[in-house]
Amino acid sequence: MKLNPRFWNLLVIFAMVASGLALPPQSAAADNTAQTLPFSQNWTNIDLITANDDWSGVPGVLGFRGDNLTSATGIDPQTILGPDDPGVPDVNANQSDPLTFTTGGATEFQLADPVVALAGSSTADAPYLLITITTASLENIQVNYNVRDLESGADNAAQQVALHYRVGTTGNFTNVTEGYVADATIVDATMSTSVSVTLPDAAEDQTTVQLRIMTTNAGGNDEWVGIDDISITGSIIGDPAPAVVSTDPADDAEGVPLASNISVTFSEPVAAPDAAFTLTCADSGPHSFVRSTTDDITFTLNPDADFSEGELCTATVVAAQVTDLDTIEPADNMATDYVFTFTTYLTDPAPEVLSTVPVSNATDVAVDADLSVTFTEAVTVAEGAVAISCGYSGAHTAAVSTTNNVTYSIDPAVDFTESERCTVTLESTLITDSSDQQLAADYTWSFTTYYDPAAVTPIAVARAAGAGWTGTLQGNVTLLPGLFATKSIAIQDATGGMYVYPASTFSLPAMALGDVVQVSGTIKNYNGLLEIDPVTSVTWISTGTVPAPLAVATGSVAPTQGLLIQVEGTLDLPTTPPAPGTNYTFYINDGSGQLTGYAYRLTNIDMRGFEDGQQIRIIGLSQAYNAPQIQPRTQADLIDLRAPVVLSTVPANAATGVSPYAPLSATFNKAIDPATLTGASFTLTGPSGAVTGVVSYDAGTMTAVFTPAAALAAQTTYTATLTTAVEDINGVPLAADYTWSFTTGDADTTPPAIATRVPAPEAVDVPASAQVVVTFSEAIAPASLDADHFILTGPFGAVPADLSYDPAAFAVTLTPQAPLLYSTEYTVTVDGSTADTAGNPLGADDTWTFTTMPEPEMQVYFGDLHNHTSYSDGSGTPAQALAAGEAAGFDFMAISDHSYAISDSEWADTLSAVEAATDESFVALRGFEYTQGAEGHINVWNSTRHATRTNVAGCTMCDYTPNLESGVTVRGFYEWLVSTDNVGVDASGTIMQFNHPGWINFNDWKYHPEVSGIARLEEVGNGSGTSYVFSEEEFIRSLDYGWKLGATNNADTHSTQWGTNTDHRTGVLMPELTKNALLEALRARRTFASEDKNFNLGMKANGAWMGSEIANSGTITFDITGLDPDGELPALVELITDQGKTLESTVPTAASFTWQPQINVSTGVHYFYVKVTQADGDKIVTSPVWTMGTEDISITDITIQPTIPTIHSASLLSVRVTNRVAEPRTVTVSIEVNEVLLGTPVEVTVGPNADGIVYFNWSPSVVGAANVVASLDGAPAGDNPDDNTAELTLNVTDEHLPLILIDAGHGNMNTAGDEMKAFINDLSDHKYNVLKNLDGLTASDLNPDVVKLLIITAPQNAYTADEQTAIGNFVAAGGNLWMGGLADYTGSVPWAATVADRENAILDTVETVTGQDINMRMNDDEVIDANTNNGYVFGVIWQDFPGADATGIGLNVESVATWSLNSIVDGNKQALTADDAGVQIIMQGDLDEGFGPAPWRNPNHTSNTDADSAGDAYIYNPTWVYPNSMPADAVPLPGAAVADLPGTAGRILLYGDSNDPFTTFAYTAGDGKQNELFNLQSIMWLLGEPLQKSTIAEARAQAAEDQPDNLDSLVWVEGEITAAYGEFFNVLYVQDETGGITVHAPAGDIDATNFTRGTHVRVIGTIGIYNGDTEIEFFEAEMVQVIPPTAYEAVPLALTTAQAALETNEGWLVTVTGTVTGKVGTDTLIVDDDSGPVRIFLDGYNGSFEDIQVNSRVQAFGLASEDGDGQRIRVRNYKFHAGIDDDVIVLSTGISLYLPIVAR
Repeated sequence: MKLNPRFWNLLVIFAMVASGLALPPQSAAADNTAQTLPFSQNWTNIDLITANDDWSGVPGVLGFRGDNLTSATGIDPQTILGPDDPGVPDVNANQSDPLTFTTGGATEFQLADPVVALAGSSTADAPYLLITITTASLENIQVNYNVRDLESGADNAAQQVALHYRVGTTGNFTNVTEGYVADATIVDATMSTSVSVTLPDAAEDQTTVQLRIMTTNAGGNDEWVGIDDISITGSIIGDPAPAVVSTDPADDAEGVPLASNISVTFSEPVAAPDAAFTLTCADSGPHSFVRSTTDDITFTLNPDADFSEGELCTATVVAAQVTDLDTIEPADNMATDYVFTFTTYLTDPAPEVLSTVPVSNATDVAVDADLSVTFTEAVTVAEGAVAISCGYSGAHTAAVSTTNNVTYSIDPAVDFTESERCTVTLESTLITDSSDQQLAADYTWSFTTYYDPAAVTPIAVARAAGAGWTGTLQGNVTLLPGLFATKSIAIQDATGGMYVYPASTFSLPAMALGDVVQVSGTIKNYNGLLEIDPVTSVTWISTGTVPAPLAVATGSVAPTQGLLIQVEGTLDLPTTPPAPGTNYTFYINDGSGQLTGYAYRLTNIDMRGFEDGQQIRIIGLSQAYNAPQIQPRTQADLIDLRAPVVLSTVPANAATGVSPYAPLSATFNKAIDPATLTGASFTLTGPSGAVTGVVSYDAGTMTAVFTPAAALAAQTTYTATLTTAVEDINGVPLAADYTWSFTTGDADTTPPAIATRVPAPEAVDVPASAQVVVTFSEAIAPASLDADHFILTGPFGAVPADLSYDPAAFAVTLTPQAPLLYSTEYTVTVDGSTADTAGNPLGADDTWTFTTMPEPEMQVYFGDLHNHTSYSDGSGTPAQALAAGEAAGFDFMAISDHSYAISDSEWADTLSAVEAATDESFVALRGFEYTQGAEGHINVWNSTRHATRTNVAGCTMCDYTPNLESGVTVRGFYEWLVSTDNVGVDASGTIMQFNHPGWINFNDWKYHPEVSGIARLEEVGNGSGTSYVFSEEEFIRSLDYGWKLGATNNADTHSTQWGTNTDHRTGVLMPELTKNALLEALRARRTFASEDKNFNLGMKANGAWMGSEIANSGTITFDITGLDPDGELPALVELITDQGKTLESTVPTAASFTWQPQINVSTGVHYFYVKVTQADGDKIVTSPVWTMGTEDISITDITIQPTIPTIHSASLLSVRVTNRVAEPRTVTVSIEVNEVLLGTPVEVTVGPNADGIVYFNWSPSVVGAANVVASLDGAPAGDNPDDNTAELTLNVTDEHLPLILIDAGHGNMNTAGDEMKAFINDLSDHKYNVLKNLDGLTASDLNPDVVKLLIITAPQNAYTADEQTAIGNFVAAGGNLWMGGLADYTGSVPWAATVADRENAILDTVETVTGQDINMRMNDDEVIDANTNNGYVFGVIWQDFPGADATGIGLNVESVATWSLNSIVDGNKQALTADDAGVQIIMQGDLDEGFGPAPWRNPNHTSNTDADSAGDAYIYNPTWVYPNSMPADAVPLPGAAVADLPGTAGRILLYGDSNDPFTTFAYTAGDGKQNELFNLQSIMWLLGEPLQKSTIAEARAQAAEDQPDNLDSLVWVEGEITAAYGEFFNVLYVQDETGGITVHAPAGDIDATNFTRGTHVRVIGTIGIYNGDTEIEFFEAEMVQVIPPTAYEAVPLALTTAQAALETNEGWLVTVTGTVTGKVGTDTLIVDDDSGPVRIFLDGYNGSFEDIQVNSRVQAFGLASEDGDGQRIRVRNYKFHAGIDDDVIVLSTGISLYLPIVAR
């Protein structure tokens, strides 16, 4: 605010008032005459104003200071609409310098361009110009003026200017929104802003209208804004301007006769002199003419001379020269000039080229441009007439087409290349007109294509440019990082390849071989190798395929540099190859020239198995180091071309006494192509010729087997032959036929005998893990080696077991598929039909028994398996963590730091710490958490090494596995788990756990049976405090999808509160507390997940512990035991099975219980687990038991898109079919909707251990409930029939619901699987339809008539230019956009560093397409807060919502939780503040002083960092770092902002977070955060329906009974509490002047002391209905907030009893008086005042009506409401709660009269 010298003038005025002197009259020096239109004023006459405050020389204009209008600073002038009575006229006359004159108000500046200007001050709070006009008989009142910034100095206040109007000279003004200028000034320069508006219809045809142009006292130093070039016009009502209605010739006419006259016809009589017309032709030039008219409407022009042939003529009607002749003054001119053209007749000329697109010599032509040529007449273009030749891309073929034979489109088949010159030639002899005249001559034109360094350039073009070229390439990845250098990659497109060498600190996105990536940077020549170095960006675009290697001669490699190539030749090993991990140079030559090969150390290629001089094939990257070379990438790139060799045979050559019944085999030194092993390439011959047989191949042992079809002859010599048709997997054949001979022995007639039995007959104390081994005296026939011949039975029938056979030892082994039961007798039976290879049977069955050992006594131990330290993103050391856990009562504890962050020394130190901490009372485990950001987090314990998602430089104990799934030459994490690299620290091996499912769901639980022996556990509960999530629903999904996982509950502690931050525990049953016992129990899944720190829970099924797999005997007896040492009583115990269905339940009557339900079980695989729910809500879940089966196919999901079915559009139903056996299965899937078959059943074949999706289109036609049932038919025998159906209950609506499209097609954060389930369900519950986009975005996807909102969370993949344009067009047409960001911390998400670039590119395009400034962008940063967070500095909690009043976003929101987000900046990527025009900040951080603990010293205020160190982040308050204090100019950091684009364009929300707004972490009731409310308010604002305050009557309005208009909609009401929280448990009643309503709150989440009767509250919640009673429901307690009292005070509404029973009076606090006409029990009275009865209801916890008699007269107070029995008055208290008035007053006691019965 400027220092105002005028303050002294005010003192003088005050002194005049104090002394009784009269003030000058305000209107003494003014001309207030209403001015007629048109009116203008541009101030060029400097004599109009000659003295201060004297406006008498300026008719109709008067300036005022606006003293009485406001006293606030920075107020929006649009909001100041009151009259300025009496007002202080003001003008400072004859000033010359706006920079030095500082007296606020109105001032005349006599500048080179004079002007009157306004500026605010402490006195002139709202200065304005008042203009008085008359609009009588006028309409379309147009107001135009320029707002000029007169100051070029450093001041830069937000100088707002508004336009108001009113009819007459009194009363309030109306704001004209289109006239608002948010900031009319800039710093260090001047500017001018044009205002042009049409006043509303109310200003038309008025005797007096006043306009007010106003600014206000700005927040900084006010600047002078001139109001100049004022112009106000109107048009006479009913007198449109004249217009041309027709011409002859018509516009664009052709073939006009040369002697034609011209005629012009107007819409009304006009005066049109000669000057009103001009006529000019291309050849004959300008024409004069004779003008004539007979009616002043049609004018004829007779040209002075005839036109020339074939020329183009242009005629113009000059608007200013044409006036109407009506009597309405003033006369009207035409609005604009009217121009028309015509072409004269031409006697059959030769065709010519009229124009081309692009024009000749055009530059910057798009590479995908279509061409066109327009001729002077219709022509025929023969095939071959068009030739296109370009400098680089060469000749182009093109499709030539036309719709009129005049203009031909030329569509090249292939895009041009950037920066090349192209020439198009038209062959004249092939282009003819209708009279067969040819084009006069060949026609050529040329153009040059566009070059954009930011656009994609073909690699060959960049290579041709050479060193120094800068730009962007795109190609498929042929080399992954970590093989040639830490970050180097190679890419290849259709034109060439390029090596890319980023710096070691560069952040690469995740990628697999074949993926498409974009690379930007500069080409460098490094010793002859062209490479991109430096690299500025690498962006993942999409998945793709690896290009096939180019076969090339060794002497011709140089031109292929950068490509993936393949060479074959003779290997030259100059020295003995070293061990892997050492650089090694070798050579290869195919005779065309020697080529250098280079095995780089990081590839770990082992050359030691190759020989000098051998033939070899090498695949690799064509590189150079002063000479061409090839670099293989992995061991698989080296292909041994030596012939395969037979290592051994069975029988051996020349062997005698060979069994005539045994197969023969040959073992090779390398893998053989099985297709080459046939009866023709592997033969056996004897004395009688060829022996028939079957040939097979065992890839594991590289052994070929020949099995004769019949026994060989005894004492006979046979010869076996392997021919050169046998080839290895690379196509290399045997060098020569390989033969060997043998002689058979005698025929076998002796039956086999059992030599040994293990366990021995009658053995006792047999371990539960025992195998059964039966050893025979001779070989057993393959046909006998099955479960029909070797049988193990127990008390529940046959024991499923795997059978194996050792042919050398003649031993059959049965390995039970699950541990045997303890203290149990088992029987082994070897069937008597078991035969030797000669077919001799055993004879009688051989049977014996054994007994297993007694079960060791199991104890329950409690601990936590998921903890972090400072070795990743936690606190403290492993030793400190373990000590704290033991002190907190843990029996066991695991350290599981994030694997990518652990150094070798930290990995070793963790092991030392757990070994040191482990003793007889505490067991510690070392583990790691594998964190693949997009796929899931997984703990692995007790491993020697640890897998990482990034290639960690210098880490010798790390194994690089970039994703869960394995890719081409990329080892996935699951593959690593079962590889030889994953070795246990000891014999206990390694075990894996799925962490916090529901957040990231492991590729939607894609099944991997190969890891089933290691993947044993899943966190049913994870976290602590408000970050805790109970994921039973995901646990059920994983079990339904076939995973066999035990249950755990872990805190996932990252702070120093190990063991004390929650009572949640993992319970484990084991016989002793040792490391081996713990790991054995975890592997056996003998666990339970508990929210109670000491609850003991156990379950056995048919004697087997939870976690076991048991035989399906048809019946299961469960033994379930529970004990709470604290005496807490369980509220419910449930036995749960497939699809999460509860089979049985019980309510124990004691804290210690035993429950033994017995159930019948259908065939196949089932699971069963127990869930205990305690009275305080704590849940305890056991691991399941599973029945075993040979078949397992089921329906595991039904989903619908969009989420809400409507009769106005089709829906897509998807059925997921899951097959969990090792062979494919074919079934038929059908869907019924309300028991009516939908379409035709669909047959689907589901692969081994895979999932299949079947789709059904559904067009609902009936509104209401729809029960969708999916069924599968044709399941194999033995399958579980109970999971062959699944149901989905839906509700079909007839509403036109807004469709919200969530993009999931660009690797968007949290859009895969069910990550957004809570968010989507909440939107659906509020009647928003939601659809996911799974691929690229197109214009049809974004039809704004259908899609109302597009949500884009942080994208991994870039949007194409076409997609960005489609989004821009969508927003321009009124579509709305929500974009979520992501912190640029690449340690968690490798591609996070470039998310802001991808999203800002979309905003740039939207800005271009809409033509509107979008003054906000995503910052490329990470937001942190050291003291207002959820336990992590990057998990910021937000508590300031400055846009709540303007947008409704943030009302009743106290806290919003976020995770890993970026901040928002302005359009120039500078600080976004409240002063920025066109943007509303809706969420901003705090400015808390101080800093967090050492060593980081993170600020306590919400701040940001450049986490990827790329230097591309704008840093808020950069000087406010430790130990500095808050600077004077500190601004809050914005986390979310919105923009409402002008006109028909839509609205945009930028939210820096893509995590917590959408995931289950945001939708946890009672967490004290209101993310869900903030989200809903944001959706409402984006869709143009911002949350606004309603009266209670409006909120509960209904067109039909019990059908609220606002059902499922969010509403905002305010009122007084009439029934306190707690009086009816978790229900409030609230009332305002218009009505009352029930408010239903989440139980146990509200402090009742804050919500008592008479308290005024603001309630924001969703309208629902319960038992006919309309109510407001809400999710979080903070959605009801206490507000200051209003004048309204709720008093009981006196009604008749009949009125009180009406639906229309529900919600009111009422009182009735009447007679008790009946009673029902002690809680209900029927009262009637003769108008009709009403039911008075008293909840038992509020008293009893026992003492009130029928016929008593009572007055009752209470809440008119409704329940299942109908209308009622709900009473709050009757003689029960001390200190609270009774709601029923007995006015008189009823009298009962008993009359004797007289018998007659």
